[in-house]
Amino acid sequence: MANRPFWSAVWPAVLAREKRSALIGVGFEYDYNGDLFVHARLRKAASFDAVSDMQLDELKVFVNGKANPTEVEFRFRGEPREGLRELLMKRYGWS
Repeated sequence: MANRPFWSAVWPAVLAREKRSALIGVGFEYDYNGDLFVHARLRKAASFDAVSDMQLDELKVFVNGKANPTEVEFRFRGEPREGLRELLMKRYGWS
């Protein structure tokens, strides 16, 4: 994923410093177009709303948990709109 047209080094300012550190420390990046935190190699993505809702301990379990190479792990607040998972899997090359 050398070309990252939606990725930004600027993260949302309202995200707590501890949560930002937990995500950055493991290698997550911020996709401003999708308002998601994404780790391409681990095949994990979490919406900004989901990360905001998580307690720090819960977030650490999510980011540090073992990744299954055959599955993609998404976290959203509630149910994502129809087709969003497929769109994101295509965007990040996980399909």
